[in-house]
Amino acid sequence: MAFDTLKFSKRLQEAEIPAVQADAEASSFAEALAGAGQQLADKSDIALLRSDIERFKDEIRREAENLILEHLKKIQAELAASRERDAEIMSRLAGIESGLARIARDESATYGELIQDRHAIDKLRERIERIERRLELI
Repeated sequence: MAFDTLKFSKRLQEAEIPAVQADAEASSFAEALAGAGQQLADKSDIALLRSDIERFKDEIRREAENLILEHLKKIQAELAASRERDAEIMSRLAGIESGLARIARDESATYGELIQDRHAIDKLRERIERIERRLELI
């Protein structure tokens, strides 16, 4: 930014500031502006910052996507392991149910045989009682 020190000094002198003081103030003000101008951002600095911000946003976006993918893979692995455990549990449960059904069939058959045996024993008792009665008659 260009600063006209002569013009500034003349304006100060028109306001009845002594010429020596006006020149000193103009020089000091020019130096201050020059120093500040070095610290102020210009269009290229702003464009560079925008570029850096966009690059940073892209990097953050990629990192977020990578984290999401990483967590998604972990979740999928845990889900697969859970499904395997569930399948194993279901298989074992089916084995238990099959065993219980076999036991129930065996019990049913055993109960049927027990009833037949009791029925046969009852018939034998009746026969023995009849034989004993006959023997008493003799």
